[in-house]
Amino acid sequence: MFLQTFLFSILIASLFLNLSLFLSRLTGSYLKIYEGAPGEVVKPPRTTLMDIFELILQAELWEVLIPAFIYSLIYPFLPFSGIRAGLFVALLIFILATLPEVFSLGTVLRLPLAFWLQNLLWRLVKLFLIFGTFGFFFN
Repeated sequence: MFLQTFLFSILIASLFLNLSLFLSRLTGSYLKIYEGAPGEVVKPPRTTLMDIFELILQAELWEVLIPAFIYSLIYPFLPFSGIRAGLFVALLIFILATLPEVFSLGTVLRLPLAFWLQNLLWRLVKLFLIFGTFGFFFN
């Protein structure tokens, strides 16, 4: 039963991850976020099948599979249960990992504020969707 729940949560979280990746790229191109950024910082959008496959596999491994395994280990020790536990972990990861990384890069790289805000917003949305899904299914 646990394996079925684990695999189903990975499937749903993967769908949310791919949806958020698509929407972040769509809003970035619609709002022209990447225009002010140098080419060395932002990868040019390519649409070859290998690039899409690499993007999806890399994201699935580092943002869904490994976090799902780690979340399944720490879930019994969390102070909350259900979706609140997933959102708690997502917010904790965002505060402890993402914000310091972006702030340290922000002092080194001179990029437009819109680029940083869009990047932070979509990272937070991804974390909430993925870990909210884990919290829902591991309840």
